[in-house]
Amino acid sequence: MWQLQANCNETNTELFFSELKSKVEKAKALCGSCAVAEKCLQFALDTQIEFGIFGGVTADERKELVSN
Repeated sequence: MWQLQANCNETNTELFFSELKSKVEKAKALCGSCAVAEKCLQFALDTQIEFGIFGGVTADERKELVSN
């Protein structure tokens, strides 16, 4: 499974569901160097996850991607 290869595999998931700017930036940075970030983002889009950061993209950013 691609999730086992993710940089966040052993990271507290709270980081990816925070609205604090510093945590959002930290989560995005972790995703930015992740080998499976594209798969993670595609998973979030395919399953219409409405919250959190997946593949380095926030929920609001995913909504923008889908609406364009």
